[in-house]
Amino acid sequence: KLYENISSPIRQHKLKIITTQSKGYDSTAVNSIASNWHIDQAYTVKQSKAKNSWGANTKQLTPSDDGSDICKALGIKCTGINRDDYKKGVKDEILLHAAIHQSADLNLISVIEENFESRVLLTGCYGELWYTGKAREQFPFAEDDSLKRGDLGLHGLGEIRLKRSFIQVPIPIIGARGRETIAKISDSEELQPWSLPQLYNRPIARRLAEERGIPREMFGLLKMASEVPHPHPTFPYYQPLRTEYLEHLYRRGLIPYFSKVVWNQILRINHYLYFYTPRKYRLLYYLERAISKLTGRPFHFSIIYKKLMGSLYCFSVNKLSKQYKEMLH
Repeated sequence: KLYENISSPIRQHKLKIITTQSKGYDSTAVNSIASNWHIDQAYTVKQSKAKNSWGANTKQLTPSDDGSDICKALGIKCTGINRDDYKKGVKDEILLHAAIHQSADLNLISVIEENFESRVLLTGCYGELWYTGKAREQFPFAEDDSLKRGDLGLHGLGEIRLKRSFIQVPIPIIGARGRETIAKISDSEELQPWSLPQLYNRPIARRLAEERGIPREMFGLLKMASEVPHPHPTFPYYQPLRTEYLEHLYRRGLIPYFSKVVWNQILRINHYLYFYTPRKYRLLYYLERAISKLTGRPFHFSIIYKKLMGSLYCFSVNKLSKQYKEMLH
C-alpha cells in the first residue's frame, strides 16, 4: 500500500524511493522487503563511528560499515558517502541543529542537499524492537507500545526535510504498537534458526534478509553506527555559521574574546577530559586521583564551557524562526 501510494499516477509531484544501507540489521531487513517492489537509489556511509571519541576529533581507524555488497545482492544501485564530508561545511547545517540538541545526523547532510528532493527515504528507525530477550534488558521500555526509543537518531532531519522536500518512512514502526507480540515472536522457537548467540541479535530482521538471499556473514555480526557524536560543547562546522555563533556567544558575555580564537584547542582539551580512562589519557586519570587523595574528597575535572550545552540549539532555533518570520512577511 505504501508503494502504491508513492507511485500513484495521480500524484502531481512524482516521488522517487531512496534508502540507506549499512552492515547492520535494520537497513538490511528494510531493503530486503522494499526491493521486492522498487528502490531507486541507496546510500551507504562507508565508515562507522569510532568508540570513545567525538566525530570531529578522531583519527582512529574505524570498522567498515559499507553496505554496497548487500545492495548488490538485492539488485539496488548504491552510492557511497564519506562520513566526514560534514567537516567541509554545508550551508544547511543549521537546519539539523535547529531540529534537536546535538543532532547526530550530519553524516547524511552532504548528500541531502543535492539528492533528496522529492524523495521518500526508507529508514530502519525503531529496529531495536526486533531485539531478543537479553538485549531487550538494555531498553526498559522494549515491550511498551508507547513507541519510546533508546535514542533520537534521524530526528535531526525534522527541519531539513521541509526545505528539501523529502519524506522519511521508518519501516520498523509499521505495526510497532504490537511490541509485546513482536518480542514473543523474536524469542520463539520458530525463530531460533535465525538467532545468533550474541547480544546484538535480531532474528526477525535476519530471517527477512536471509530469505532474500543475503549471506549470514554479510550483516548483523557487529554493532556499528555511522552517526556523528558531537564534541562538548556543540559547535557548527560550516565556517560562516561557526563565526556567527561564536560572535553571538561573545556578545552575550558567555565567552571572552580570546575563546573565539582558541575554540579548536578548547574542544581538544574537552575531548581529553571527557574520554580519559586508566588506559587512555591516563595522566589525567591519575592526576584526578592524586588531587582527590590530597584534598580528602572526590575531585573530577569539568568540561570547559559546560554551561554552553544546548546553546547552539537555542541559537539555531531563534535564527531559523527569524528567517521563517521574514519569509512569511
